[in-house]
Amino acid sequence: MKTEEIEQRLIEHINSHGGMVTSLGKLLFTNNDRIGQGGNGLVYLAMINEKEIAIKFLISDSERKHIRFKSEYFNTNYVRNELKNVVNMIHYGKLEIQDGVAIPYIIMTYYSKNLKKYRKENEEMRKLLIIVSMFMTFLIGYGKPLQINVEKGAKIPNFELKDFNRVSTKSRKIFNNGKPTLLVFAAEWCPHCRTELPEVQKFYEENKDRVNVVVIFTSKKTTLANTKKYVTENNFTFPVYYDMERTIMNAFKVKGVPYNLKIQNSKIEGIHEGIIEYSQLVELFNDYDSSIILN
Repeated sequence: MKTEEIEQRLIEHINSHGGMVTSLGKLLFTNNDRIGQGGNGLVYLAMINEKEIAIKFLISDSERKHIRFKSEYFNTNYVRNELKNVVNMIHYGKLEIQDGVAIPYIIMTYYSKNLKKYRKENEEMRKLLIIVSMFMTFLIGYGKPLQINVEKGAKIPNFELKDFNRVSTKSRKIFNNGKPTLLVFAAEWCPHCRTELPEVQKFYEENKDRVNVVVIFTSKKTTLANTKKYVTENNFTFPVYYDMERTIMNAFKVKGVPYNLKIQNSKIEGIHEGIIEYSQLVELFNDYDSSIILN
């Protein structure tokens, strides 16, 4: 059967049946005008479930071309996640127009414009949506400054701690680990801190299995390099963090250092402004665990 005759039979079959029945549902054709062609493939516009689709028919009785046509569908679906400018092929099937004559077809996504241009525009829109989403996340999650009600019994919201290498840790991982926490705000240039921190080191060495110790150094009037040098020279081994933007100190409304807090399950249980000695630290945490060492 000649190509022109096969196409004519196809059109007559579609018109006489008011469309075309597939496993996906019935396809309705608004007209018989082609929207594309290539080789022996003819592409028509159709509707299914009120959505426009493109359907490609192979108008050939060559068995070899039938095999290649079917391979096109499976191969395209196999690699479509790796290739940008490839049509989305939805379904492969055969339409029997008379006994012994079946026309292979592929149902595809319909693009109202050049596929490359369509994909480019959609990619640009996708990037724009990502940017908008990131901006909204910033506004919701980070746009508001950290605010803490600094009084006994107040709940501390989760915030981010950064060590000297700018590695981040969520505060809740420390404050909610079952142990009480000594939170100290300090500065390397502060003479009162230089008096207190050796006491904190002693307390940490003897009680680190029972009490978390967190020391946050301010960036005010100093640099990260100076603070690192101070910690290293004094052989401090307690966990240290650096408040580069001073957002944490501002949130805790720290007016002067050293500034000490006792925290349990992210709740403030004690506040001590100024120098705190080793014996006072033991007393502050003794009500939690009587096994804390007191020399």
